[in-house]
Amino acid sequence: MVNHDCYELCADAIAPTVAPSLLSLDEQFGEESDYSPLEGLADDRPSPEVECQRCELRGYLVQFVEQLSPCLRQAFQLRDLDGLTIREAAHILGVPDGTVKAQLARARAKLKRFMRRALNVRPCPDLRALRCDSVGNE
Repeated sequence: MVNHDCYELCADAIAPTVAPSLLSLDEQFGEESDYSPLEGLADDRPSPEVECQRCELRGYLVQFVEQLSPCLRQAFQLRDLDGLTIREAAHILGVPDGTVKAQLARARAKLKRFMRRALNVRPCPDLRALRCDSVGNE
């Protein structure tokens, strides 16, 4: 009996300081009440679906880059895939900077057409043709 009574007294004395703290995930807290614990649990990584889409698009891109002519493929590879500057790519290819720029423009346009065709996507209208004052007044 003495041990049980002693345990209860000790438990009652300690309980307020040792009690588990519960925190609502929806409740804001902090000095300015602008932080929610739920924010710390959020996963910023892409979802598996987005990762799958990226992988599929990457596969298409690799396939279509292989279909480019050698000069367009080399320019695209050096600049856009390897990350070299225009000047560095031009030096490696032994051509002027302007030639690399033109080859890149052609390569990107062809790749865009290939991707649209593969994904069955229609080109977007030219948004520059729209006037700001005509958008809201229709």
